[in-house]
Amino acid sequence: MHGHMAALVGTMTAMVAITTGDLTLATGDLTITYPIAVGTQDLPIVSNTGVAVAALAAALGRHSDAAEMLGAAARLRGSDDRSDPPIAKLTAALMGELGGGFEESYSRGKALDRAEAIARLDPALLTQW
Repeated sequence: MHGHMAALVGTMTAMVAITTGDLTLATGDLTITYPIAVGTQDLPIVSNTGVAVAALAAALGRHSDAAEMLGAAARLRGSDDRSDPPIAKLTAALMGELGGGFEESYSRGKALDRAEAIARLDPALLTQW
């Protein structure tokens, strides 16, 4: 349970940091939280952290990456969940930025296999250009 709680709390603090515009703090939180989430081997926990990584990507202006990461998170969760408030808000923002390109990027992420989807959610990918 320790890993699960650490991943949930780390994800929540990252989301708060993103909301307040502290992207450096959010990046640090997710850099610590991602391996903890993966270590739980609980795909919904990894997916939850992945949504925060997608939100960080969007905040960094990496909209296509964010949509693909959101699709990878859905793949790990096992379904789309666009009624979840953070997912719905991020989806709407990304659709506004990408238009029809949102579904293309989202579908690309959702089509990944399990290992690829987990790897796609690594926040370290956001520091690579």
